[in-house]
Amino acid sequence: MMRRDAFLAYRAAGQGGVAPGRGRRPGPWLAAGLALACCLTLGSATGTGSDTPAADPAAAGVQAARSLEERERALADREAALAERERQLASLQEEIDGKLGQLATLQGEIQARLDELFTVQDSRFRNLIKIYSAMSPAKLAPILSELPDDTVAEIFLAMKTDQVVKVLPRLEKAKAVAVSRLLGLLDPAPTEETAQP
Repeated sequence: MMRRDAFLAYRAAGQGGVAPGRGRRPGPWLAAGLALACCLTLGSATGTGSDTPAADPAAAGVQAARSLEERERALADREAALAERERQLASLQEEIDGKLGQLATLQGEIQARLDELFTVQDSRFRNLIKIYSAMSPAKLAPILSELPDDTVAEIFLAMKTDQVVKVLPRLEKAKAVAVSRLLGLLDPAPTEETAQP
């Protein structure tokens, strides 16, 4: 009989009706909660005929709260690990940026020194060309014969053509041919591959 009253109260609440024995209308959520509580109480007091015990809602709530706490703790640990990783990455990025700045500064210094060295070397080379140009071909030829072929070619490129014409015949024949090839005045020396038909 009590189950029937609880059912009627539940049904009346769902339809917006008045619960039996009451003069005012309770909210549907209140009536539904009371009906559910009555059913649970009656089911556990009178027995449902099954061998399974009724579940304890308080224990389930505690279990759910613990599970939620564990998830929140795991999430907080992950967030802390990510924050630490981001901090490490930011530190590494700053270090890399600093080293790149130092490298750029060093590269600029090296380039400035190279430019200075080339300027000094170019100035010395021009002075040497002036000296060689002032010398007679008879005195210059023995000096150039002692220098490497590519150096002689550079000297000839820097000198005036009429001066080179006077000095080149005074060089040893092999030296004159090698320098002429470097200057592009002659075809390159034939190799074994090009010499055979």
